[in-house]
Amino acid sequence: MTETWKIDDEFYAIYSEDRNVWISIQRYHKKRNWVEMAQYFFQNGKLKGKQFRLPNNRNNREIAKRLCNK
Repeated sequence: MTETWKIDDEFYAIYSEDRNVWISIQRYHKKRNWVEMAQYFFQNGKLKGKQFRLPNNRNNREIAKRLCNK
């Protein structure tokens, strides 16, 4: 599951439980100032999901939508 939403006029957020999306963001999108905001865990300590913050511009919105459709 991957979702995006608007935080305010300057930033969007993306939440994903898909490990491939995490890897893609960490590999390619760190240069675009995408910042990891939070990590969510199951009670047994296993990682469930990650939330990222990205600047609000057209390229980032398109990339986030594309990641949601993976």
